[in-house]
Amino acid sequence: MLKSLQSINQLFSLNIVTASALMLSLLFVCCSNTDDRLTEKKILSFEISSSDGAFQTTATIHQESLQITATIPSEVDLSTLIPQISVSQGARVFPSSGEKVNFQGGTVFTVTAEDGSKASYFVSLTQLSGQNEILSFQLPDLSIDGIIKENTVEVTFPFGTELGPIKVDFTFSSKAKSSIESGTNLDFSKENTITITSEIGQSKEYRITAIIEEPSQENELLSFNFPDLFQEAEILDNTISLSLPYGTDLANTSVEFTYSEKATAMIPSGSVINIFDDTTIVITSQSGQERVYDFDITYQEQETGVRGVWLTNVASDVLQSRENIIIAMENLKALNFNTVFVVAWNKTQTPHPSEVVTKTHEPLNKTDLMTRFDPARDVLQEVIEEAHKRNIKVIAWFEYGFASQFGDSNGGRNSILQAHPEWESKDASGNIAQKNNFYWMNAFHPEVQQFMTDLILEVVENYDVDGIQGDDRLPAVTSTSGYDDYTIERYMKENNGNRPPNNAKNNQWLQWRSNILSDYAEDLYAAVKEMDPECLVTFSPSPFPFSYSEYCQDWPTWIDRDVVDMISPQLYRRDSRGFNEYRFLFNSNLSYAKNKLKIFYPGVLLRIGNYIPSDQYLVDVIRHHRSQGVMGEVFFFYEGIGAKKKVFEALYAGEAIFPKDLHLR
Repeated sequence: MLKSLQSINQLFSLNIVTASALMLSLLFVCCSNTDDRLTEKKILSFEISSSDGAFQTTATIHQESLQITATIPSEVDLSTLIPQISVSQGARVFPSSGEKVNFQGGTVFTVTAEDGSKASYFVSLTQLSGQNEILSFQLPDLSIDGIIKENTVEVTFPFGTELGPIKVDFTFSSKAKSSIESGTNLDFSKENTITITSEIGQSKEYRITAIIEEPSQENELLSFNFPDLFQEAEILDNTISLSLPYGTDLANTSVEFTYSEKATAMIPSGSVINIFDDTTIVITSQSGQERVYDFDITYQEQETGVRGVWLTNVASDVLQSRENIIIAMENLKALNFNTVFVVAWNKTQTPHPSEVVTKTHEPLNKTDLMTRFDPARDVLQEVIEEAHKRNIKVIAWFEYGFASQFGDSNGGRNSILQAHPEWESKDASGNIAQKNNFYWMNAFHPEVQQFMTDLILEVVENYDVDGIQGDDRLPAVTSTSGYDDYTIERYMKENNGNRPPNNAKNNQWLQWRSNILSDYAEDLYAAVKEMDPECLVTFSPSPFPFSYSEYCQDWPTWIDRDVVDMISPQLYRRDSRGFNEYRFLFNSNLSYAKNKLKIFYPGVLLRIGNYIPSDQYLVDVIRHHRSQGVMGEVFFFYEGIGAKKKVFEALYAGEAIFPKDLHLR
């Protein structure tokens, strides 16, 4: 037992000695390593790449100043660059290699040596443009644009182009340089190159390639127009087809046409030519193939219809002298108009001596009243004579009808109302009725109606007129009227003692007054026909239903009663409102006229103040009439004819036959 304990004690002592020796050995080693740790802390290489890998460069390291510099394209985003860095053995760097770093404003990279010492490098990046692209390429003298494809510019020349020195204009990347200047002549018979060098020094060479097109086989006529005739021909196969108004003369006719882009024509577009049966148009392709086009011209039948115009003494000199009347009739004859509507009553005056007007003024006992346009002349007779010499019909137009006057002088009362105050119209307030500054006589009063009938019959009896006309004031009166004593009394007798409604637009009240005017239209028609069965009774009311609601003109009823030989609703619309609005108004009023094409000749606005419609608008209006079977129109007024001479020469190319049966029922 004692022996065993001794053995254990010896072993324990041995282990203590061994451990001590080991510890001394380790302490020696540690002290020896501290002296040998590495002290180098250099950045050995520094590469920079963009985050998408599209750009990479090696920076320059300035060890003496601890600076790192590099030049990169300005198109690269400095905030997302990735550096790849190698450093001295045993050293480490921060920010770390391979991590995204924001280099904006400069960045410091710190290298820590193995011994813990540090060195800081300042990285400064300079940005220069790396763009070196040709952006556009043109041959201005030939109007040719080059096509840029990667490192090539293709320039395609028309067939037949003789290649040689040709001026080129081109643009390239900003801040870059070109091996030649824009505006230089390049010899396209040879191969050319242009080198673009970016600001950063990267070069890109472009090869300029010339291509000659193959000759085109196209020789097609695409369109053919007669601008003076406002006509576009139809081209079918090798035929130019056109339907023209009766009387159209194709001698010295201006033509405009288009054809295949690279072809040539026998004559230039815009030429003035004579078109006969054997006239042709030849289009030749680049390859020399000819295509011959013949004309197929047809002429429409001679029109039977009314081509009319109003002659007024307002804003017009036509009626100021017989010489002016002659000139007007010659102009109208040359343009194939066949009817004039000459003013026979306005402003309490007539163009002719009138016993009816004189007698109506007798209560005033005045001899100095101006009741004629020109007391020294019979203007109506002069118009009739000069018009009939030229086979132009004359319709006496009683413009003012039941209107007293325009404007409020004398309280709106013309000399007739001054002589007959009981003829005055009244509104619901007891004032003389007026609308749009027109003041009115009482169209419902039998004496006023008789005055107007006498005035009209006087013309029918004494003058060789072809007809008479009332317009938007005959038979008419503003719908605000009817509140005079006579009309109220008549209404009460016919309506169980009830007074007229205060609402002037009350349906029953409006219809009752319109019926009185329709009765007058019927009576007037009968009186005129009794005196002269062939004298036309025509009316030019406002468009329906405006005519009804505003002026008590229920003219569709006049047509139903068969008391109108010709109806010319005033479809006055300006071209600024568009042709579609006119078309709608025309179509609706034709339907109100029961589509009676025989008597429907719409009124068209040709001039008012400084307004004159465009040529195309007027052409569209007339052609729409014809497309609907309406073979004429009446224009307000003569002073617009000259400005639209070109239109009438084209669309009224030949004479129209005045309808012989308008007066027949």
